[in-house]
Amino acid sequence: MSIVHWNTDFETGIGFVDAQHRDLFEVVNRLSEAAAGPERATQTARALGDLMDQTVAHFRAEEACMQAHGFPGFAAHAGEHTRLVRELQRFQAAVEAGQGLPPGSTAFLVEWLKHHIHQSDMAYAPFLKAHGVQ
Repeated sequence: MSIVHWNTDFETGIGFVDAQHRDLFEVVNRLSEAAAGPERATQTARALGDLMDQTVAHFRAEEACMQAHGFPGFAAHAGEHTRLVRELQRFQAAVEAGQGLPPGSTAFLVEWLKHHIHQSDMAYAPFLKAHGVQ
């Protein structure tokens, strides 16, 4: 059962960003299902690892694009990314210690994604599009 659904409200109009965001939505849904499933520990660890990998790859790509085009809000945006990666590391440490995914983790991730895309990513999209990023 999906806990977050992609729709056009999340589209920035930048192809690689939107594709990576869709992938993040999918892996958050997979993490939610894994945390509730019968093989909770193994599947949760795998889904959380995938989420970390995809998140870091997405942030690197997004940040490289912002830097390449001189986006003035880069430092603040990158700071948001750093804070999320730290939270994911905290989640991973709990899972690796056998404590399971901390309560409220998937709800936090859903809200963080929604807010970050709607507020922070939509703020840089017009700037990057004006600089020819599609």
